[in-house]
Amino acid sequence: MVEIYERRLPLIIWGDGGQARLADIRPPELNRLGIDIIKVLFEPTKELMQREDLTEEDLTHEKRAMWKSYPRDMFEWLDQSPRDAILLILCNFKGEKTGLTGLTKGFIELLIGRRQMENNLKVQIAGLRNDLRMATTEKIEIEKQFNEIRKMMESKKDDEEKN
Repeated sequence: MVEIYERRLPLIIWGDGGQARLADIRPPELNRLGIDIIKVLFEPTKELMQREDLTEEDLTHEKRAMWKSYPRDMFEWLDQSPRDAILLILCNFKGEKTGLTGLTKGFIELLIGRRQMENNLKVQIAGLRNDLRMATTEKIEIEKQFNEIRKMMESKKDDEEKN
């Protein structure tokens, strides 16, 4: 029996445990305060609506979803697969910091630092490989020149012995 692929909207989880389904996400943009933000359109769960006191009037997009903006650095994709995508928004629903915000941001900063270090090491390794290749090529050239000089010296010595 073949299973039919079920397209599900990605799950959003806020740092305080709130959940919704992501309907749309906009590219980052600068707001009036110069903060890099991302706008998300989501369909809140009944639990989220009760907890955050959301009403039907708050669901401005087709009466099922709402737009909300958060700072770009609050977003972290835990899974980007088409079927089971999960977006973690480190702050709470209202945009306030949570215990998870500081902890996770610290880990993300460590991860970013580690990635930068890995990239720098890769560049350095590529440079060292190039230097080694150049040194090997130069050594081969020097050996060829040395052999040519030695042959010339031997032939000159042979010529002198014949005379």
